[in-house]
Amino acid sequence: MSKDNIKKYLNRGISTPIAFFVIILLAALVGIGAWYFSQNQNDNPETVQTAIPTTTIEPIPSTTPTPIITPIVDLSFEIFIAGLREILETNCSHEQMYENEYVGEYNGFPWINEDKEVELIKGYHMVPTIEYPSMGKDCKDRILNYLEVNLISNTENTSDRVLGFEKEDIKCLFYTGCSEFECLDCGDITKSITPEAYKGIYQCLNSEMKPGKSFEIGKVMGDFAISGYIYYAILLKKTDDGWINLYETQDTWECEIVFEHEVPPSLIGNMCMFYETTREVWRYDEELGKWEKWYHIDNPWDKE
Repeated sequence: MSKDNIKKYLNRGISTPIAFFVIILLAALVGIGAWYFSQNQNDNPETVQTAIPTTTIEPIPSTTPTPIITPIVDLSFEIFIAGLREILETNCSHEQMYENEYVGEYNGFPWINEDKEVELIKGYHMVPTIEYPSMGKDCKDRILNYLEVNLISNTENTSDRVLGFEKEDIKCLFYTGCSEFECLDCGDITKSITPEAYKGIYQCLNSEMKPGKSFEIGKVMGDFAISGYIYYAILLKKTDDGWINLYETQDTWECEIVFEHEVPPSLIGNMCMFYETTREVWRYDEELGKWEKWYHIDNPWDKE
């Protein structure tokens, strides 16, 4: 084909159907190319975008903060007890805590002093009622916190079940399991005058001076005394070597012991019994001033 013929051929106009066909073909080619490219991207792991994991922040559990107790500057016993009462009323009301004041010559709680002797401390006894035989943890923790902030730990009056605290004249014993419950004793040593009889009787009944071990002393008459510890009564006698334990019972006193040692009848309620021999119950007639048989234990209706 000559040069002139080629020029003529190229200069010819393209018909409309052909042009439309070319456009459709080009669009189809572009669509196929785009599909192929997207498929190739998904098959290539290097081009796949990895989703960034989201971190879930766990909420911090809320806790009840420990109460902040400011130490009492003017630590008089009255102010100290007032602060203690406030804790009992606001935090231990559900425990039905109650307090009673130690009164009487031989009533108080024992405190071992630096000379390894016992002091009978006057003050207050605080204890939950029988419906709540043990303090709740919150109540117990708040009381201990109050004691630890305002007082100083005392090792002489601390054992596995008793915690001793003191500061100047204030003395406290916290019993973590005395009998069936926790309880608290606090008092002012300057208000206590310990009878000599109490010191001797306590030394007899607690010769090892174990902290917190207390004994109720009911009566002291001359060289005789009656004390108690939980569920039994103790009859004591004073000798040249100190007080001795004559007899312990949960029932009526033994007549043989009473007569042998000439125990004052009024100290033991004017009554005794022969347990091991005749099984007779005797009583003391104050008008006649003598002991006499009352009845036989096996025949209580046949009283004389």
